[in-house]
Amino acid sequence: MLSISLLLKKLVRDDNKRPYTIRIPLIDEEVPEPKEYSRGSYSKSKRNMRTDISRPSANEVLSYLDKWNTLESYVAQERALEKLFKKYAPSNKSLDEILIKVATLNNFYSTNIKSVYIVAQHIHNLDIDNRLKVGKEKFPNKQYK
Repeated sequence: MLSISLLLKKLVRDDNKRPYTIRIPLIDEEVPEPKEYSRGSYSKSKRNMRTDISRPSANEVLSYLDKWNTLESYVAQERALEKLFKKYAPSNKSLDEILIKVATLNNFYSTNIKSVYIVAQHIHNLDIDNRLKVGKEKFPNKQYK
């Protein structure tokens, strides 16, 4: 009688019938040497890396900023946002004004915010105007929930 470990070593892989199917060999059947099926150290991330995208660098960022600043639609959108944020709705005290700003940003930048009302309400509840005046570097460092 064969032990379990010897039996497992003698299993036959039937790749021709169905991948990853194994069976116990028939009596007097020759058992082939096992094939190497592992992928080795070839990682999935290296295999799927896109070659059409440049590696991020300072020059790459500057290149895209130049493109951003010269595309007519982006320049027009930025001017419109500046008017909206500085002239028409400079504060964040009114939920209506915040809602207009959040909806506009969501549309211009395709942020896919599903409920702009909830985001606007959250900003309204934070009462952020005084902190924004202090400076942008000091404001985002605090977590709000």
